[in-house]
Amino acid sequence: MDNQQSFSLSLAALHHIQSFNYISDSGLQRVLTCFVPMELHEKDIQIETTLSKPPALTFRSLKITYSQLRLGKPYRYNDPTALVQ
Repeated sequence: MDNQQSFSLSLAALHHIQSFNYISDSGLQRVLTCFVPMELHEKDIQIETTLSKPPALTFRSLKITYSQLRLGKPYRYNDPTALVQ
């Protein structure tokens, strides 16, 4: 590959690199402002069980919020050769 082709390839990839940098630097944190906390109440939760008596819940309600999003190394789910940290 000569210098001209290398330069053209770099220009073609520039938008993708800038987009990735934006999302990793500040975009993910901005996404969090759009998340509304989710609240589950005891009566709303259906417990599937094969037991005759379902286990008792230790809470009356549960609130799920997100405080931070991070990018990690990509891996394939259920891939025995993948390195998971």
